[in-house]
Amino acid sequence: MEREAADVYRIVGAPDDLGLDGLRVPWLLTQSRLWSYERELPAVVSHLSAAHTVYGFGVASPNINHLTTAYPIAAPLEVTQLHINATLSRDDWKWIDGLPVTTIERTVADLYAYGIDGDHLGRIIWDALRSGIAAHSLAGALDRVSDGRGRSVLEASLRDCSAPLHLADASDKMDLG
Repeated sequence: MEREAADVYRIVGAPDDLGLDGLRVPWLLTQSRLWSYERELPAVVSHLSAAHTVYGFGVASPNINHLTTAYPIAAPLEVTQLHINATLSRDDWKWIDGLPVTTIERTVADLYAYGIDGDHLGRIIWDALRSGIAAHSLAGALDRVSDGRGRSVLEASLRDCSAPLHLADASDKMDLG
């Protein structure tokens, strides 16, 4: 076995995942004494770590690992920022390559609430729309953190990054869900 961090080991022969291993170690450290299937999921990958590292959206690369928890826990590493959000529910995240990650909608809302600038948020929204997420779905998530101004926040962010506004309307028309 290879030691990744205190209480986290990689089985010899297990493949490296250079993109997600930087997130996997701090997530494992949130409950290092439990196997992943035993966890109550106190933390999920979120914010720029979800947007850029997992989904590949936007151009802003996180300089720290972002995890969101529903209740306070000890930060597993100095390079990890914990966001406490009691409203985090099972509908707000999904499993991606063995990691719990906030949905694209929740990620966009969290980034807006966190105060990311409009240009960077717009680039993430632009990529989300091009990936098939409907604008009304993103606007609905933004409504919850912008006093019901989700659609205007979405459109302003797209304008800030010089994205074509018709993309939002087209994504709504193409949404089959």
